[in-house]
Amino acid sequence: MKTVKKLVIAILVLIVMVFLVGCSETVVPDGTTGVVVHDGIVSDEYLQPGRHTTDDSTHTSIVIVDNKIKTASYSNTIEGQSKDDVIINASGYSFSYRIGGGAKSVWLVKNVSDRENIIPQSIVENALKDALLEVEAKNVTKRVYVEPIFKEILQKRINEYLGYHNGEDTTLITVTSVSIGNLSPEAAYDQELSRGAILTKRAENDKLEYETSIASAETQAELAKYEAERLTAGWEELSEKFTPEVAAYLIIEKWDGHCTPGSPMEQLIEYYVSEALKDEP
Repeated sequence: MKTVKKLVIAILVLIVMVFLVGCSETVVPDGTTGVVVHDGIVSDEYLQPGRHTTDDSTHTSIVIVDNKIKTASYSNTIEGQSKDDVIINASGYSFSYRIGGGAKSVWLVKNVSDRENIIPQSIVENALKDALLEVEAKNVTKRVYVEPIFKEILQKRINEYLGYHNGEDTTLITVTSVSIGNLSPEAAYDQELSRGAILTKRAENDKLEYETSIASAETQAELAKYEAERLTAGWEELSEKFTPEVAAYLIIEKWDGHCTPGSPMEQLIEYYVSEALKDEP
C-alpha cells in the first residue's frame, strides 16, 4: 500500500514539474503593454499590466512596450529662418511623447525595429524649422508663439513617418509637450532691432514732449481768456455803479480841496460836479 502511495506522489510531482517547465510567469509593469511573440513571430496578443502565466513550450516571449510619457532632448543648435527671412538660431529643444498601449503597442513591435530611436532627430529638427517659418522675427524669440506651432507640426510629421492607420485614427505616438530652450535672431538683426527700439523710444518721447507743450500753451491761453473775461465783467459792473452822483460824492468826501488850476484833476471835478447838478431842481 505504501508503495502505491509513494508511486502516486511521485507521479504528481512529475506532473507539476512538467507543468512548471512548460510554463513561466511574466510580470507586465504598470504603464506598459506586454506584446506576445511566438517562435519569433509577433502575434496580435498582448498582456495588460500585472502577473501572467505564459506557455513556454513553444518558445513564447514577451516584449514589454513602455506606454509612460518619455522625453527626447537635443542640445545642438540649428539654424532656421523666420517668416520675414531673418536667420534664427534655436537650441536646447525637446519634446515629450507617449506610445499608445494595447493594439498600438503590438503594431509598433511588428513594424518598427529600432524602438530605441523611434523618432529620428532629423524629423524633430525639420519640424522646428517649419515652425520658425510661420512666425515673424519680432515674435520668434517668444516661445509662446513658436512652441504651439512646433508641437502641431511635429505631431503631423511623426504621424506621416510612422504611417499608422486604424480607421480615422492616425496617431500611434502622441506628442504631449514641446520646449525650446533658446531662440535668437542673427546678430545683425538683433543690433538693428535695438537701434530701431531706441529710435522708436526717442520718437515717443519727442511726441510726448510736443503734446505736453501744446497742452500747456492751450491751458495758458484758456487762463488768459478767463482772466480777460473776468476783468471785463468787473469793469462793466463797476462802470454801471460809478454814476456822476457817486463820483461827486466821492470828490466831496475824499478831496482835500487842493488841485492845480487847469489840471486834469480840476477838469474831472468840474465835469462830474456839473453832471451831478444837472438833475437838481
